[in-house]
Amino acid sequence: MGMGDPVILAPFQRAICMQKWLMPITCHMFTYTLKDSARIWWNSQKAGSILNYQDLKAKFQSHFSQQKKFTKSHLAVHNIKQREGKRTRAFTTRYTDDTLQILGLHEDQRISGFVHGLRTRSLVEHLSTDLPSTYKGLMEKTYTWIEAREVATNGAPNDRRENFERSKNSS
Repeated sequence: MGMGDPVILAPFQRAICMQKWLMPITCHMFTYTLKDSARIWWNSQKAGSILNYQDLKAKFQSHFSQQKKFTKSHLAVHNIKQREGKRTRAFTTRYTDDTLQILGLHEDQRISGFVHGLRTRSLVEHLSTDLPSTYKGLMEKTYTWIEAREVATNGAPNDRRENFERSKNSS
């Protein structure tokens, strides 16, 4: 069980079936497989707080599941910025991936956050003239601009010359 990853429960489940263990034995044997953080978790459980193996398994998976998603607030969209020296295409992909994790994010907020996070002045100017009303439209217009720039510059990364001037005193 090592790190406590629930995926490792599968071999233990098979052992239960093969050995035909009774539930008290199953729980007892399960605890012998725990190490490191899983052992610490087990030791922190109050006596009588786990009713049976199914309860133990559910609590273990809930605590150690790597599939838990951190739910971000819609305000997090304003913290997604194009990093200094990073290409616009990379930012566009990262922004789209990051905003998909924000539940309930309105399309207007997604569009506004994208334009606000850009560091490439000419793209912001391009998008601002006739700003698309949908995120899909915004991405189509953005990728058209990116591809045109790549063709015009033979794929050379020249986004840096277009960056906004950021004053040291602005916050």
